[in-house]
Amino acid sequence: MQHPRKIYFVDTSFLTFLSVKFSKNMERLMENTVFIELLRRGKGVNYALGKNWGIDFVLLIKVSYDVSDEGTLRCEVNALRKVSREFDFKNALLITWNSKRRIEREEL
Repeated sequence: MQHPRKIYFVDTSFLTFLSVKFSKNMERLMENTVFIELLRRGKGVNYALGKNWGIDFVLLIKVSYDVSDEGTLRCEVNALRKVSREFDFKNALLITWNSKRRIEREEL
């Protein structure tokens, strides 16, 4: 089964309008902002989806607005763990809105 393609907006004002109008989804806006910055830096953009996980960008970057809930943090780190082991990534990055924490490879 093929996964649907993700849609990103080059102009985030449209996405901001949709987020405020319908769901106030800051995580989606953050993910889109990271996408734009990766394009500006000339990086190829790809994503990975599994049965119970998803990685936003296969560089290995995961974007999550709020990981203050331990269950959410665990879910995000588990997704990074699975992909980093499967594809032998040495570095992974979890981008959040208000949390700074370094997670070492041993924790993945």
